[in-house]
Amino acid sequence: MEESNMEKIENMFAEIANKLTGMDDKFERLINENTAMKEQNRLMKEKILHQDRKIDSLEREIRRKNIIIKGVEDIINERAEDTRDKVTKLMQDIGVEMDEKNDIDEIRRIGKFKNQYKRPIIIKLTSGMKKTQILHSSKNLKGSNIWIDEDYSREILEERKMLIPHMKEAKQKGYKTQMKYNKLIINGEMYGIEELSSSHITEGGERMNFAKRTVSERSPTGDSYMEQSRKVTRTSTPKN
Repeated sequence: MEESNMEKIENMFAEIANKLTGMDDKFERLINENTAMKEQNRLMKEKILHQDRKIDSLEREIRRKNIIIKGVEDIINERAEDTRDKVTKLMQDIGVEMDEKNDIDEIRRIGKFKNQYKRPIIIKLTSGMKKTQILHSSKNLKGSNIWIDEDYSREILEERKMLIPHMKEAKQKGYKTQMKYNKLIINGEMYGIEELSSSHITEGGERMNFAKRTVSERSPTGDSYMEQSRKVTRTSTPKN
């Protein structure tokens, strides 16, 4: 009788062991499947990121020789030749000679006509040198309500817009600044919007207050804008 009971117990434990082994196998398969899915997801993200960069690069290349003119008087049903004449006169006013056949691929207004709104004009040039010449000569428009700029995508325009407050702040603190594409150059150092946004917040959550002096006056070692930012963060954060 006792042997029969022991045999039943042994069989029961053997059955439990078999079930546990089966569960271990299932868990291992699930872990492997999850790992494989994570790897596929990672590869997919890398592929999408690569494609996005490729698209951005292609779009930038397409826009590379374009310029945008804003503020030129606009009329309803403006003809293409009227737009060209206005651009030709504007180029003459800023001292740029334009050969319409050799220098220009296309000139046109952007968007539909609206009252009290001057549609921008896009000029697709054939030469990067001509574009540089026009942008350099656009300083002669100072004091007018017309300005000439690069042809940026909507995303880049948004980033540049977010950089403006940082540019103004840096100028107020005595730094030399220049905006280039979607980056801000401060005293020769290049920064993106994420770097600048994070560098302007102290550990206590307050905005930094830069001393109104030049880098050479503040730092004999010529610390960069970000290095100065970190120093101000450390000195402005109260100790516990």
